[in-house]
Order: sequence, then C-alpha cells, then structure tokens
Amino acid sequence: MKDYMLLFRGAFDDRKASPEEFQKEAMKWQKWMEPLMKEGWMTPGQRLTSNGKVVNGSKKQVNDGPFAEGKEVVASFCVIKARDLAEAVEFAKACPILDHDGSVEVREVMTY
Repeated sequence: MKDYMLLFRGAFDDRKASPEEFQKEAMKWQKWMEPLMKEGWMTPGQRLTSNGKVVNGSKKQVNDGPFAEGKEVVASFCVIKARDLAEAVEFAKACPILDHDGSVEVREVMTY
C-alpha cells in the first residue's frame, strides 16, 4: 500500500448555506469518509482557511495569499492508502466536493 494525498479545491460555500443545507453537506462527507477511516484507508486531514502567506524565491519574499480563483485554492486535504494511483483516483471520484464542481488532486506521497 502507498500513501496518496487528496487535495480538495473549490467547495460548498457554508457561509451562504442554511443550517439544513450545511447538515446535508456534512452528512455527504461523513458518508464518504467513514468507511475509509474504519477500514484504515484514510487519515483525515483538516480544512484550511483562506488566510495565509506565500513565501517566494531565493529572496524569501513574503506576500499575502493565497490569491487564486476560488476553485484553485486548496480548501482541505487528507491522506489515503491505496494499492496504486488508479485505486486512489477511484476513491477520489466519490468525493462530495465534485458535486459542487470542485476538484480532487491525487498525489502519491513520496517515501525516502
């Protein structure tokens, strides 16, 4: 088994959602994540805020950020275990963020 990071971009805007809509969305994520966690396939990540800084280049210039279009900003992440990239992608295809035109980037975690 290998570790794969799933990076979630775009998201359900919970600031505009009613409590009922928020609860419905939370249940989708729970339904998707719970079996993966019970089987030991997923280590839950955390949601990220939009507040941050970006450090660039050899001069280590610090800028406010991230400032990308809403769907480009990484909203959250998790780490899953899968036999290969194809299996990790299959897990990602069931992610609720896709229901809101978000995306899931699947990347193998390199081990040294």
